[in-house]
Amino acid sequence: MTQRNSHIINHTLRIFLVASILAGIVVQLNSTIDSIVVGQYIGADSISVVTLAMPIVNLLLLPTVMIMMGSSILMAPALGNQDYKRSDELVMTASLFFLLINALLLILLYIFTNQISALITQDLRLAPMLRSYLPFAFIGTVFAIFANCWSQFVKICGQPRIVLIFVIVFIISNLVFDMLLVRGFGVGIRGISLGSSVAAVIAFGVMVPFLRRPPKPFRLEIPTPRMLLKLLGEITRTGLPAILGGISTI
Repeated sequence: MTQRNSHIINHTLRIFLVASILAGIVVQLNSTIDSIVVGQYIGADSISVVTLAMPIVNLLLLPTVMIMMGSSILMAPALGNQDYKRSDELVMTASLFFLLINALLLILLYIFTNQISALITQDLRLAPMLRSYLPFAFIGTVFAIFANCWSQFVKICGQPRIVLIFVIVFIISNLVFDMLLVRGFGVGIRGISLGSSVAAVIAFGVMVPFLRRPPKPFRLEIPTPRMLLKLLGEITRTGLPAILGGISTI
């Protein structure tokens, strides 16, 4: 019996480890796929545009990283203590502020795209492409990180196998839709961001049956405004080191 329990524990830990590693690299791997598709079917200038856009996109996504990391870290002890009310509130707080902050950032990016592009490059060939691509790159990455954030919530609930399936579906879907939109429909450089968005939605669908299956892991009820602000403060303090680490890599 002891050997059987040890085998089960080790097997579960291996699944958690693999899920954690794959979930951590999914955004970077999708960026690599995007670059490969762009290089093969659009051209060298487009690769330069993708490379120029990513530091700005990563900078704008730092608040998102803070929310994702902070809420995930706080959720683990809440679920461990069977404090399901707190875990539900953390999920809703993280999701609401995730959407709100990125909506505001997207509006600002649309307004100041020309100015931001001018700061990045003055190249007459690259600048128009960068202005066209930058908002779509941000949207595609937001979709990817939102889906990845929920995969972390699912993993914390003890479902690493679902996360493995999520990552595999995400990567394959991203490659397929990138090629379909860029090569098949000739959408151009915007197609890789649209492909990432579609792939994120499809991969998120992998987790929906678990999220809807009774007993539901989360009760999606909006906390009171006071509780929202309190939890946002906790998430910020917990996730701030992730932002500081992210700044050093830009």
